[in-house]
Order: sequence, then C-alpha cells, then structure tokens
Amino acid sequence: MKMTKAIREFIEEQVTERAEGASNTRLAELREAADAACNRWNGALEAVQKEFDAKLAELGAAYGLAGTDYYGNPVSPHVGYFKNTESRYLPEVKAYDEYKAQLDSKRNRAIKDIIVSMELGGTKKELMEMIAALEF
Repeated sequence: MKMTKAIREFIEEQVTERAEGASNTRLAELREAADAACNRWNGALEAVQKEFDAKLAELGAAYGLAGTDYYGNPVSPHVGYFKNTESRYLPEVKAYDEYKAQLDSKRNRAIKDIIVSMELGGTKKELMEMIAALEF
C-alpha cells in the first residue's frame, strides 16, 4: 500500500484513539493523585513561606533593618523564596509522567510498526486487523 499523508494521519488518529481509550482511567487516576500531591505541596510551601516571612520581619526589626535594605531602600518582608520550588519531584507526579511517557512510547512504536508494515506491501484489511489487535 502506498503511504500517503491521509493514510499516515488515519493511522496516527486510530492508534492515538485506541491508546487514549485503553488507558484513560489509569491516566485519570494518576493525574488525580498528582494534582492532590501538588495541592498538598503548595499548601505546605505557603505555610513555610508565611513562617519565613514572619521570622524575616522579626529579625529585621531586631537588627534595625525592618523595611529597608543595606542602602536604605524600602523592601517588602515577603521574599518569595519558596515560591519557585518545583513539585515535579513528588512521587505521584513522577509516576504520572512516567506512565504518560510509556504510553506515548508504545503509541509511537505502534504507529511506526504499522506504517513500516504498510510500506512493505500491507493491505487495507491487514491495516484494520493491526489496529484492532493493538493493546495498551
């Protein structure tokens, strides 16, 4: 079978649809767990940031630096030190990312295998059988 853009898009569409349908619940569960972990993480960071800001203001007042920097310029007591701490290292987020990467890898491998098979002389019947036989 001659591989055209339309056939390639059809294969990609069918394989992607199959992959998403088969793993939708597992992916949703992992995403939900990752979101919950991120929310806990962000809540903890906000609490730490409040404590940090309070301690910074206390120390600034104790040493006569409250409200100004070394040069006498006004500064905010809120530094935001913990705001940029990333949550991608949480186990739940890593599990979601790994599963998603594994699923994408399987999907891409299936697409390549089907395209190669079709370029080597496969028929439409064989194409539909290969798509139907996919398991994710």
